[in-house]
Amino acid sequence: MEAQKNPDWDKIKKEKRMVTIECDACKKHFAVEDIVPETETVDVKGNTIIADFWRCPGCGKLYVIMLKDRRMRIKLQQQQDLLYKVQRKYKDGANAPESLLKQVRKIKLEIDDLEFNLKNTYLEIVTAQLQKGAE
Repeated sequence: MEAQKNPDWDKIKKEKRMVTIECDACKKHFAVEDIVPETETVDVKGNTIIADFWRCPGCGKLYVIMLKDRRMRIKLQQQQDLLYKVQRKYKDGANAPESLLKQVRKIKLEIDDLEFNLKNTYLEIVTAQLQKGAE
């Protein structure tokens, strides 16, 4: 009997696709894949926030990709460890037990929630500090 791939695995894996952005400021179009993301650490009220971002190649406007505090970094490491375990043990998710896939989805939801809260709390402050540092 041939092993079947769990149908949920395709939903969990990241899709690679070409993403093009039009800069709000200068209207230049650029492909995200052509730009190397930058990372800077910013201190906001005693919290260390790591910001990953792109700059428009035309005018330098910042586009924040992700903000990471301590909790986010821990969750991302947990996700990476779990995905590595799934890929190593189940060859890209084939036959991975539902309980393991459920853990992957749970961590993904927790990361999404943290990301939403971090952006709502820190995005404007961090962006202003990064812009100020670029001048």
